[in-house]
Amino acid sequence: MKHLVIAVSRHSPRSQASRYTLLLRGLSILALLPIMLVTSCFSAVSPSVITQPLSGPGGQDYTHDTVAAKRYGAGSEEVWVFYPDTPPSAGATVVFFMHGWGGYAPEPYGAWIEHLVRKGNVVVFPRYQDNILTPIEEISAGAVQGVQTAWREIMDDAFIDVRTDRVGWVGHSLGAYLAVNIATQSSTLGLPTPALLMLVEPGSTERLDFADTSGIPEDTPIIVADGDRDCVVECDGSIAFMDEASQHPEKNIVRILMQSDPNVTPALLADHFSPLARSSKFTALVGEVSQVGQFDGTSFLDEFADSQRLPDDLDYRGYWTVLDVLLACAFELDEVNSDLNSKIFESSMNTSIDSRTRFTIYERTMDGTPRACAAEAACSGGTP
Repeated sequence: MKHLVIAVSRHSPRSQASRYTLLLRGLSILALLPIMLVTSCFSAVSPSVITQPLSGPGGQDYTHDTVAAKRYGAGSEEVWVFYPDTPPSAGATVVFFMHGWGGYAPEPYGAWIEHLVRKGNVVVFPRYQDNILTPIEEISAGAVQGVQTAWREIMDDAFIDVRTDRVGWVGHSLGAYLAVNIATQSSTLGLPTPALLMLVEPGSTERLDFADTSGIPEDTPIIVADGDRDCVVECDGSIAFMDEASQHPEKNIVRILMQSDPNVTPALLADHFSPLARSSKFTALVGEVSQVGQFDGTSFLDEFADSQRLPDDLDYRGYWTVLDVLLACAFELDEVNSDLNSKIFESSMNTSIDSRTRFTIYERTMDGTPRACAAEAACSGGTP
């Protein structure tokens, strides 16, 4: 199987205890940076100038120079595997990356995928849609087939070295439903147990419902992210998931809000398409691999959204940072004091973020469920 690579630069990883404890520690410390004046993990940045941090979550301290890709299957069962090439992976984490409706080509998510791979992860990107008319039943079946194919190929590939206990799921919009619904059935589908989930702007419940989440281990950390200007789904999917996952330990689910900012260049808009960001090198890689067989290198997102957008601070200090922290919490744990970290989490709930972070943690209601929806007010003309 032919594989091609894209090039770039380098750096390093860490240990083991309560997954959720370190997750809250990481997110809370990020939210408390202006108070603690801790800048060792982030480059100092003027509020008006956007640059990627030199190191830390979302940063440029990459452990791998090049990214390679392999492609298997066809149609709705097609799947891409992106993996570190220089140097080769060693005990890598596998991230199943589930795209949103119509996002069946990987390029619109290319910058995020490239970032994950150069940080040392293997990313699986199943297509599961021939086009936007693919029936939902075929989408679900294609998603399952795609991830199963990828997992078999990874297990048989001598060059791609992964650990079966280091598997996470990321889903955007429609992909959030697919991530949950496959992850919760992983044992019966011959897939590894999910160690983390990040659900980004889950879509509305018009096309799919969340499956029973009892198949997700109770100690699995879960992040649910909304955008404060997501006028496509607002918070329908995230609230639906919180309701479905009500039996999952409350301490293991954190719901966050990505925040827009018109006072930087480029301006930040946390809308439904804000997780999209292209990389020219990644696009070139996909184009070259696609020539091995038939592949339509465009997607519905190319026409429906501004999918030519490049990475901005919502990526660097928002989505990418949160997932990097989540990966570190799930797999590279420090011994920490859980009581202390609970206090840090509580104190960070209402702390304003500074120019080095682009998210905040939702305040919980009296019954423990974070039900607020900033986008609902913003998209109806009010103030979130």
